Amino acid sequence: MPQTVVELAESSPADDPLAAPAWTKSTHVAFTGEEDEDVKAELKGAKLFIKRGNGEFSTGMIGHIKLLSHKTEKSERLVFRREPVWKVSMSVGLCPTVRCSFSDDQSVLRVALKEVVLSDGEAAVQQQVVLYALKRGRVPRDEFAAFAQEVMCRSQLPT
Repeated sequence: MPQTVVELAESSPADDPLAAPAWTKSTHVAFTGEEDEDVKAELKGAKLFIKRGNGEFSTGMIGHIKLLSHKTEKSERLVFRREPVWKVSMSVGLCPTVRCSFSDDQSVLRVALKEVVLSDGEAAVQQQVVLYALKRGRVPRDEFAAFAQEVMCRSQLPT
């Protein structure tokens, strides 16, 4: 154990059992899938509800919704990541088969589409209607309305 001030200054952190472990920057590169996309609009604090088929709406989850546009393909999609884990709960490409509607009095943006249902042992392809309902959550009413109008305009683009 070092005894003098000089010895204390020259001692390594490994010599002190109470020293905090050294922090090193991660060498892992995380990919989100959004690297080739531009953010056209986004809201933090929106609330998402999901209804699949004949089921009930899920409990609402707060998160971050983005309207993304691919840099080269020019395709657009909506991505919702729930807080605080940032797990993707919705990723919907905007095309003519996706229906978007906005209710200004209820402050709800609805996104409806059909998705394929995989069934065990069945060869037939089945589809079910999925309804995503976005509410403003912690977002001011005017910001939510502007975001919804942006989505509505882009969802009616020709293919």
